Amino acid sequence: MRDTRSQFIAFGLLPALNALALFIHSIFIVTGTTGGAGAALVVTLLAVLVMVIAVVLAGLRRARDLGWTGTTTTVVFALAILLVMPIPLLLAWLSFAPGKAVEPPAPTPVARVLTLVLLLAMPWMLILVARAVG
Repeated sequence: MRDTRSQFIAFGLLPALNALALFIHSIFIVTGTTGGAGAALVVTLLAVLVMVIAVVLAGLRRARDLGWTGTTTTVVFALAILLVMPIPLLLAWLSFAPGKAVEPPAPTPVARVLTLVLLLAMPWMLILVARAVG
């Protein structure tokens, strides 16, 4: 499976920004606890993990669209994870690099759109429930 620019922005860049927002929210949960913070923190950190996995998978699909080999992709992602600072640059490059010329992509199926909505909205709803319950 390959991702075009717009698909990578939707399924890679937006979840990355959501993961950053969730991480910042987890800092606020830890520093400003008013009760129910334990469950909310666990839910938040698990949601960040899911977002990071989604971003990596979208990055792999986009790298395939750019024509990168498996070895090149592995080295680039490993260096980005080890050095941390190139991650925003890697996301920007994957968002704007010209892909291979192929047939026009098929419309995004409904299941993929629902997955995106769940990735972006569900963690915030679960945090609210965890804070109310715990």
